[in-house]
Amino acid sequence: MAPFSIEGASSKPGAVQIDLTVDLVSPANWRPVLPQFERALGFLSGDIWKISVRDDGVAVPPGRSELALDDCVCLLSGGLDSLVGAIDLVRGGKRPILVSHAYPKEGTLQAYFAQRIDPTLTHFYANADAGFNSKNEISMRCRSLLFVAMGVLAASAIANGDEVTQLNVPENGLISLNPPLSVRRIGSLSTRTTHPYFLRLVSEVLHGAGVPVQIVNPYVFHTKGEMIEQCRDLGLLRSLMGHSISCGKWKRKNRPCGRCFPCLIRRAALHAAGEEDSPTRPYVYENLNDAIDYEDVVAVRAAVDRYEGQDMGKVLRSISPLPRSSRDRQALVGVADRGIEELRHYLDHAL
Repeated sequence: MAPFSIEGASSKPGAVQIDLTVDLVSPANWRPVLPQFERALGFLSGDIWKISVRDDGVAVPPGRSELALDDCVCLLSGGLDSLVGAIDLVRGGKRPILVSHAYPKEGTLQAYFAQRIDPTLTHFYANADAGFNSKNEISMRCRSLLFVAMGVLAASAIANGDEVTQLNVPENGLISLNPPLSVRRIGSLSTRTTHPYFLRLVSEVLHGAGVPVQIVNPYVFHTKGEMIEQCRDLGLLRSLMGHSISCGKWKRKNRPCGRCFPCLIRRAALHAAGEEDSPTRPYVYENLNDAIDYEDVVAVRAAVDRYEGQDMGKVLRSISPLPRSSRDRQALVGVADRGIEELRHYLDHAL
């Protein structure tokens, strides 16, 4: 892969143009879908992407024969949602390959979850550790694509001819849709990794390139609280969820902060599900009143008040196109409304 170049500001505020050249074994398969892939990446990061491919890639080694029993793939991040997703698949009779992007400090936790869920499962984990000899791009705004790509790699390794392999990306519907907490939280400041529109675009790219992998989020119509309540093995989940990490800032003090947006979603979900939140690494801000002036707490409080009585369908349409199916559109609106209500009820309780 050739280093990408940043060409400068584009017509989108805060965006840059990124020119990327990729060496492939069969570039002809990918050229027709490059515009779609550029659109997907643009939606993910808010930038302008220009991708070209050339015939200078390294052949992919054949899949391992011992993977023959595996029938799907599930991302396992170490967070609560992916933990529920993996448990549900296994208890539902599936045999997933568990795939983890193992950043420092996370690999041990991910391996522990994989062993507890089913020690006979294949667990593929690695740290892509992407970098280049230039000025570092510290936002990591597309880092999640590396995780999805690892899942696609694992799924394609067990693909049987033209039979499509399912890559499960477990994420609650509110985080997937991620309605902005404020007008400032757009573009790279508001993740769209599991947004249904993004996953659909990437799945269409894979299909068009002849890669027999379908990306699905089984929980796009569920709030985080509903995921917990409906877990197929609540006993196992209760024994493990205290070890799970939802916080994006926990490495700073080796403890979840308790006040960032992902932490607030987690605490609200467990409150809604009637479950006690007992993290093995106690929150830095156990009492939310001690963080009442923190940016995310203020933003969430303002958002739940602002969204009360609003047409959530209009809000979601302002972020991205919605599905053509009216039933799916209404389901997305419903999960966004219920997810906001989980936050509202928790804040009323905690503050």
